[in-house]
Amino acid sequence: MKYLFVILLLSSSCYAWEPVKLPIDSTTHLVTYTSVITVDSIKQKELYSNAKMWIGSSFKNANNVIQLDDRDNGQIIVKGCCEVYINMLGATYSEGLMFFTLTIKCKDGRYKYIFTNFTHKGNPRTSGSHDCGPIETDEFVGGISGISKKQWNDMKIDCNSKIQNLIASLKESMAHKSTDEKW
Repeated sequence: MKYLFVILLLSSSCYAWEPVKLPIDSTTHLVTYTSVITVDSIKQKELYSNAKMWIGSSFKNANNVIQLDDRDNGQIIVKGCCEVYINMLGATYSEGLMFFTLTIKCKDGRYKYIFTNFTHKGNPRTSGSHDCGPIETDEFVGGISGISKKQWNDMKIDCNSKIQNLIASLKESMAHKSTDEKW
């Protein structure tokens, strides 16, 4: 009887999960993290500089990820990615990369960030890893890809956590006001 209870408990925990709710843009119907942040008394030029410094410290190769660098208009577009993981049989495995587009727009006293266009590419180092495509889809689940709905949800949760961390570090970096040190 104890064994039956343990088996039922373990099997129910494999299926008892709640789908992650990601922010969906009402116009594009894409997962989109966006906000306009007010930063008093910081000029566009300094916000732009802060954004460039943040990109340099947040991505392995800033020069490779920057797609648009418009200093005059205070706009930067980045094509970035984060590694996503699944949980399976009590272990964590890399399941590839979640690519995204980040746009940062700076004006005097405020900036806007937009993370969107999330697309999964499977891990080429892992046999059986497949491209799952846009984060908004659930159509591939099961079937040829071999990814369960729970594993796809795990990847979305992991991506969401990493984007939230990037947003927090971006906000911290953008709020930094120069002290004009003289050397």
